[in-house]
Amino acid sequence: MDTLVAPISIQSIEVPLAEVLESDCGALYTYWNGLRGTRWAPRWDEIHLIDLPAPFIPFVYVVDVLEDPFDLRFRFWGTGLTAVFKRDHTGETMLTMDLGVISDDRREKIMGDYRTLIDRKAPFAFLWDTRTAGRGRMAAPAICLPLSDDGETVTKIICGFDFTENRYDWERLLEPR
Repeated sequence: MDTLVAPISIQSIEVPLAEVLESDCGALYTYWNGLRGTRWAPRWDEIHLIDLPAPFIPFVYVVDVLEDPFDLRFRFWGTGLTAVFKRDHTGETMLTMDLGVISDDRREKIMGDYRTLIDRKAPFAFLWDTRTAGRGRMAAPAICLPLSDDGETVTKIICGFDFTENRYDWERLLEPR
């Protein structure tokens, strides 16, 4: 029976926005920033994923923010993310989805990162940092950006990862050994 290589550590490390803008995440930020104008966030109906650079779209996802209880539903999950994470989370919610080798403690940290973005109503830039036995450390720039359908609350969040460096290693990360 195949077993997955369990990561020793998976974490999102918040970094200054400028640190991810030199990566492919910069294209998502530039697009989002252009749409929002003087507002703190654009609306979902203004977003057209096809307007993003084609190689980046597979590494984008969009979540709906749910209340009572707080949760997130994956509205869109790019095929490149499926290749890396070995799961398509479209339609699933953060509280109920199978995270594979990622612990429930990590789920709480991820939820906390989203709450931070929602409270700030501002971009959340981070490194997706992974350290595994036998494969060492890899870190991918990532960004999450608020969307607001009512101009008052964060109703959706669009996120993107830049897995271009070490792409083959990222896609093999959670493969059975």
